[in-house]
Amino acid sequence: MKKLIVAVLIAIPVFFFSEAIQAVDTGKIIAYPVPFNPRKGDRVLTIEHKSGLTNYRVKVEIFDVNGDLVFKRKFGLLPAYWNGHNDRGNLVKPGFYIMMLDIEGTLTDHSQGKKMIRILVNY
Repeated sequence: MKKLIVAVLIAIPVFFFSEAIQAVDTGKIIAYPVPFNPRKGDRVLTIEHKSGLTNYRVKVEIFDVNGDLVFKRKFGLLPAYWNGHNDRGNLVKPGFYIMMLDIEGTLTDHSQGKKMIRILVNY
């Protein structure tokens, strides 16, 4: 009987503190404004989680309609910002872009959630 109680006490802290068990609600991740005009008005596209995220890193990858990688960066926490420039520092062309978000835990590098967002750059 004592062995069973010890096993239960060890399992409970692992359950509550294990980061891998806590999945992220990706339905609450938004990007705005859309359409996005990096030349005037809001100069950054904001990516945020409506109720906030802690203990997560966010990998943002932005692709053009041809599937070519335009921008890639890891952010410590949300909100994250994109200024409309590619990885070379050039302003991207107007058009549709696909943003892939991968939420990773800080204690582990395992994915806790993924989301794809379509964005329009227009100027």
